[in-house]
Amino acid sequence: MRRSRRLGFLLFPLFAFSGVFLAGNAFADERITSFDSKVVIHGDNSLNVTETIRVTAEGKKIKRGIYRDFPTRYVTLRGTSFNVAFDVARVLRDGKPIPYLVKPSLNGVRVYLGEENVKIKPGAYTYTLSYKTDRQIGFFDGFDELYWNVTGNEWDFPIDKVSVEIDLPPGASVLEHAGYTGYTGDQGRDFSVRSSGSGKISFASTRALKRHEGLTVAVSWPIGYVIRPTSKEKLTLFLIDNGAAIAGLVTLLVLLAYFLAIWSKVGRDPKSGTIIARYAPPDGLSPAATRYVIKMGADEKVLSAALINMAVKGHILIDEMAGDYTVERLTKDTSTLFPGEAALSHSLFAGDQTRIELDTKNHEKLDKAREALEGKLKGEYAKTYFKTNYLYLIPALPISLLGILAMAMFSHDIPGAIFVFFFLSIWTSAFLFVVMIGFKSIISLTNKPGFKSVFKVLHSGIFVLAIGYGEFSSIDLMLEVTTVPAMVVFFAMIVCVFIFYQLNKAPTQLGRRVMDEIEGFKRYLSVAEQDRMNVMNPPEKTPELFEKFLPYALALGVEQQWSEQFNDVLAATKGRDGYRPGWYHGTRSFTNAGSCASAMSGAFAGAVASSAMSSGSGGGGGSGGGGGGGGGGG
Repeated sequence: MRRSRRLGFLLFPLFAFSGVFLAGNAFADERITSFDSKVVIHGDNSLNVTETIRVTAEGKKIKRGIYRDFPTRYVTLRGTSFNVAFDVARVLRDGKPIPYLVKPSLNGVRVYLGEENVKIKPGAYTYTLSYKTDRQIGFFDGFDELYWNVTGNEWDFPIDKVSVEIDLPPGASVLEHAGYTGYTGDQGRDFSVRSSGSGKISFASTRALKRHEGLTVAVSWPIGYVIRPTSKEKLTLFLIDNGAAIAGLVTLLVLLAYFLAIWSKVGRDPKSGTIIARYAPPDGLSPAATRYVIKMGADEKVLSAALINMAVKGHILIDEMAGDYTVERLTKDTSTLFPGEAALSHSLFAGDQTRIELDTKNHEKLDKAREALEGKLKGEYAKTYFKTNYLYLIPALPISLLGILAMAMFSHDIPGAIFVFFFLSIWTSAFLFVVMIGFKSIISLTNKPGFKSVFKVLHSGIFVLAIGYGEFSSIDLMLEVTTVPAMVVFFAMIVCVFIFYQLNKAPTQLGRRVMDEIEGFKRYLSVAEQDRMNVMNPPEKTPELFEKFLPYALALGVEQQWSEQFNDVLAATKGRDGYRPGWYHGTRSFTNAGSCASAMSGAFAGAVASSAMSSGSGGGGGSGGGGGGGGGGG
């Protein structure tokens, strides 16, 4: 017995210390010890609200004070916007006025209670926030109703006790009431109600609320005590609430009308003629020019088609080693080349240089060579065979600018809205352009197998994703200055301009005729073996014919079909290893000659493309409703 007493005496200080430590931890939790609200409903459809919030601060999240979020912008079930007012009357801490700051937030405002540069000591504080709001009353057949989220459901702290006292308009009495506790959408009944005959009703929570839980109440009373808005007032408020979206929609319709008129005038393609299979490309058209004309512009295959044609003609040699390509000039004579190919050769092999590796380290030189080729093609074919009609897009610029300014005028933060709209106009346009280029680059890179190409594909994909992340991250920024419908219309305007930028290109009459001839030639290149009997007097299949038209097949995207037609012919070619083109050196096996030649040309095209890129109340309802928001420490 004595030993037990002695042991207890020795352990007592340890237990006592542990108790103090645990108690200290319990009291150290930052929380809201009580949240008491007073709501006064006026006959002019406004509310005066006073919130008394008692907190325990420990310098963790509550360092300078607390903040209160209040939603002022809502989206109705029809997708339209609905805005309410929020005006701060006073802010107190422990009964004394303190500085406060109101800033726009995602769907409303955030009120910071306290000074930004002054930290408070740990302890208990009582904050009082008084404000006025309007348009919180719901008007129904036979009754009016306040559906009010007392606390909001976004508080970072648990709330020990919540109470709210609601004063109805003078003379009004309660018809029905309801309440809900819990997370957003929950229908908990952890509250008590006390109603008096003098038009007052009180609700109080019967349990502590966890983080992001709240109390929502609903009270109804007979009509006639709150002035209902007239039809004219409703229309005026609707136009104000949705002014940004309406301004954007009007701008979008004007843009669509303008673009449709312009497209009808200059963007329509001339009617295509009868497509007849032909056994040669249109006169004077190189493989690169064929691609340039049919696409009405340059893309990643124009350069590779030109290089392969230069190789077939014996001007250059394509050397492959472990998936890496080098191009070697065999002769300075460019008399056998097309003008664009000659310009490409002069740029690629300037001075005494005779070899260049197709690698991103040489992307600047390859870019200059590509520009030389495309410049020559543009001079020869751009205006003669097709018109871009880009000048017709210029009037769309002031239309869009005026529309964006009109949308910004309806924002609660006009300077911020102007900045966000103009910034995102440029950013989104760049994003769409990068997505288009990145998609084409990734497709072209997949033609070249191997780890190096996989790395480049991932590099391009990551770049697109990075730009896309910035684009989607900016949505929150936009929602701080405008509404969801306005944002949707804004992006639709940009997409509209982007689409018509592409659609406005149109071939000339001569270009249409040449494009029909190209389609006829493509039909011949891609016809399946079993269908060749339907083609009148096709030329004899020889290795020379295969090589001559392989660059054209690549330019038209039918190199696989063209190559498969020559498997038997190329397999019968003399030589220990069968067919092997003289313009190509490498380790690639040509056992299945046609398919292998197609794979090689496709891989080479991918290498060219990648190397030219730099690295680079009565029931129902739930927790929620008007008012609401939440808060935290700051």
